[in-house]
Amino acid sequence: MRHPGWLALLLVMGACSRPVAPPPPDMVRTVAVLAPANRTGDPLLVAGTSFFEKYALKSDRVTVPDVLASEARVQLAHRGFTVVSAEEVESATQGRAPGSPEAAAEIASRARPSSRSTRSRAIG
Repeated sequence: MRHPGWLALLLVMGACSRPVAPPPPDMVRTVAVLAPANRTGDPLLVAGTSFFEKYALKSDRVTVPDVLASEARVQLAHRGFTVVSAEEVESATQGRAPGSPEAAAEIASRARPSSRSTRSRAIG
């Protein structure tokens, strides 16, 4: 074995990891992830930026806010929350991105996607 310490390190790291704790029982269980606000003025493209990707591969343009919202949905679902689909949020909010927690609460109170949730909470 060239690196005998790596196996032991991996075993220790695996033994020390804790399972993800479920959300508290009195907390809202269904959440909608609103589009992150991009205050830079640039689209902040991650993929689909090159001429080749845009015209030859016809790949979708992916932005930093897209990636952040997707990761938030995955993490919340992993922690036991029911996450409203991105398409449902997009249609309910008409693509508006909040600039503050107060704006997020305002958008959420007007949208109410499929009236699945009776309460809304803005996290900021």
